[in-house]
This record gives sequence, C-alpha cells and structure tokens, in this order.
Amino acid sequence: MHRHLLLALAACASPLAFVATGAVAQTETASATPIGELVVTADKREEQIREVPMSVTALPGDQLDKLVDRSFADYAAMVPGLSLTPAGPTSSRLTLRGLNTGGVASTVSTYVDESPFGSSTGLADAAEFAADFDTFDVQRIEVLRGPQGTLYGANSEGGIVKFITNAPDPHAFHAALEAGGQSVSDGQTVASVDGMINVPTGDKAAVRLTGFYEDLPGWVDDPQLGERDVNHGSKYGGRASFLMDATDDLSIRLTAFVQDTQNHGSPEVDVDPATLAPTHGDLKQDRFIDEPTRASYQNYNATVNWNFHWASLLSATTWGRQTSFSRSDVTTVLGGTLPLLSLLFPTMFPPTPLGALLDQNVNVDKFTQEIRLTSPSSERLEWQVGGFYTHETARIDQNIPAFNYPAGTIVGPSLEAASIASTYQEYAGFASATYHFTPTVDLQVGGRYSHNSQTGTENTGGLLLGPRVSFTTPSSESVFN
Repeated sequence: MHRHLLLALAACASPLAFVATGAVAQTETASATPIGELVVTADKREEQIREVPMSVTALPGDQLDKLVDRSFADYAAMVPGLSLTPAGPTSSRLTLRGLNTGGVASTVSTYVDESPFGSSTGLADAAEFAADFDTFDVQRIEVLRGPQGTLYGANSEGGIVKFITNAPDPHAFHAALEAGGQSVSDGQTVASVDGMINVPTGDKAAVRLTGFYEDLPGWVDDPQLGERDVNHGSKYGGRASFLMDATDDLSIRLTAFVQDTQNHGSPEVDVDPATLAPTHGDLKQDRFIDEPTRASYQNYNATVNWNFHWASLLSATTWGRQTSFSRSDVTTVLGGTLPLLSLLFPTMFPPTPLGALLDQNVNVDKFTQEIRLTSPSSERLEWQVGGFYTHETARIDQNIPAFNYPAGTIVGPSLEAASIASTYQEYAGFASATYHFTPTVDLQVGGRYSHNSQTGTENTGGLLLGPRVSFTTPSSESVFN
C-alpha cells in the first residue's frame, strides 16, 4: 500500500515527533529534546516517562500525523509486545505480551482520555471488537504492557491502550486541514480529508472541533457477483470538546466523539485448502451475496479537575456505545442442507438455487463513573485513592436465513436464530502509594477491591434447531488485587 500527501495546511504544528519506549526517546527532527522528557499518564498522574515504574510505549500524535498512521494496522508494529489479529474488515483482536484467553473475552482495555471504552465481559465478543479510533488530532497514544488491574480494573490483564486527545486551548486560535490519498496495487486509489479548529471563547474557555473522512480502498474482485474491489469502504467521524477553566484550580471538560467505519465486502481470498493456491485467481473470491460490515462508536465524557493544592480531585463521567454489524455468506458451510429445503418445505422455499447468510449484530452500552484523589508530585511520598463504578448492557443477535440467488432475496423462516443479552455491574475502590528513597530508587504498592455481578440470557431457535429455548445464568464475584 502506498500513501502520498496531497495537501497539508496547519496554523499550529508541533516541531517535534518522536517515539518513546520506557525511558528511551528517539527524536526524529533537528530540534532535539532531552531523553525521557515525554509526559505520560500511565499511573493516572502526569509524570515524565522515565519516572514511570512500568513498561510503557508512547506514540506522539505529531509522529502519527507525519506517518499518516490512523489505525491499529498502521502503528501496531511500532509497539513492542503488541500483536494485532484482524477478525474482519471492522474488527480486530489486540494482544499484549501474548496474554490471550483464547476466547471472546478481551485482555487489553481501551481508554479515551479518562473513559474506558468497550465491553468488560466475555459475553459481548469484546476480544474481537477492539476500539480502533482514528488518530487525527490525538496528542499521543500510550500503551501499557503487563497487568494493570490495580488502577484500571477489569479486562486489563494484558495491558492498556490509551488515546490521549488534544484538549481545547483557551489561549490561542488553532486550525489545521490535511488532505491525502492512498493507492493499492491491483486495487483502488482513494482520498481522505481531516480538519481541526480550536476557538477560544473568552480568557478561560475554548471549543475544539475535529472531523475526518477517509475512503478505504478495495483490492479483491468477485466474478460471481460481477464486482471489483468488493472490500472497499469508508471511515468518518468527529470530536467536539469544550474546556472551561472556571478558576485557577477548577476546570471542566466536556467531550463528544463519534466514528463510523463501513466496508462493502470482506478482504478474504478463496484458496485451495490443500495447496493454498488461489481457487479463482489472484485477489479473487466467489460469493453469492455481498458481505458488508459496519462498526460505530459513540463516547460522551464529562471530566472535572479540582486542585486543593494538598491533593487534586478528578471526576470522570462517561457514557459510551459500540455497535457492529456483519453479514457472511455461509452457503458452502450449510451446502449439504440447503438442497433439501425445497423438497422438505415446498411451501416455504421455492424450487430455486438456495444459499444461506449469517447476520450478526453486537450492541454494547456502558456507563462509568470514576472519582480519585491524587497527591501532588513530591520527592518522597506520592499517593492516590479512588472509586469506580460501571454498568453495562450488551446484546448479540445472530440470524441465518435462506436466500435465492442470483436475486439474493431472503425466503422462508429463519434456519437458525440465537441471541445473548447480558448485563454487567461493578464497583471498586483502589489505592496506591509510591515512596522515593532516592532519585533513582522507589517502592510502589497498590491494591484494588472490586465486586461485579453479571447476567446472561441466551435464546436459540429456528427451523433447523427446533422450538425456541431460553435460559438465564447469573453470576457474581469479589476480587482483590
């Protein structure tokens, strides 16, 4: 894949771009920065990366802009220990240091500023739907490797991927416009555009608006459907943020973020299972129906910072929604059954060639509230104490209907239908303390107590499964780290 920048206009741009891993920073411009002076929030307090007692990689936003790295697939290789397994055009599995349950529960938690995003349970396919946020106008991405359960809680056994967005600036007007494009060999050439504007609204407040649109190129053809570049798509969204410094010690920030990614078809290529040679030719597939996918994100957050000087209080309130849809052609999987449908159920299924498709919808709504009190940075003792609450509802719906082709019209009742509706509720308290014996030696201790309760209701039925069956399984547990 080849990318080329067509146009970039910026009223404000940082002169530095560098990657920092642990305590090592590599500068990529003539303007040198002292090693380790990148500020991160891995310990839920701002500190230089060289002072963080854990394995952290920070990807500055200006470098991501320079490289036009907008998704996991672009920058995952820059993070040691992070592996990306695509599960479809709009879904991916993240793994840190090889820690993977092997199932559908996520082991890597995703944050946007102070907002945890995505499902915390194993009942909503969380491992397959890591939130792949666009990186335009992001200050940096922090990747914390290793268990982060004490400060970050559920589904962070492997680590954290944290997107830190640029806050509104009350002191100056900023604007940026970027247009670009990319081309794929034997595929499409497409365009993208990103824009940002920061407007002060007085001496102590500002609004920052960000928008982006990107055409996603296709490169796989389907002779059966008579379509070229069937896996083409688009990604678009935006972010609106308002910041008010009510006093010198009190600030309030409101942020809304939405993103939508759509693909017309899958990037799969059919191959012979024995030889792995392309069955229908290079970069080709054979389907009886289109296989569209879609992933949508919504995230709304209110963060209040109040500095008491002896400590600072933070309150972060978030509501988020993640939805996805996918359609798959499963005709060959059920091929032995479909020819019999017209014979067994002549009134339901016409005597025409029949195929089958799988529709899947996943919906996750999540509310979180975190409050924490953090001591100022000091030469000796630093401490932090906080509480966390979350309530999540999720649902997965799967449906397998038959369709006639080439028309692609759905016929007859559902062959199989299944759903899982789940709820998850958790409250937790956590604390940590760090004592600096010398400028280079310190001891950090921390703990977290949490209690969660879950319910899962599964429904199955359909022509091939028989009458509808439903059952509910509740569970609860208390955990101390």
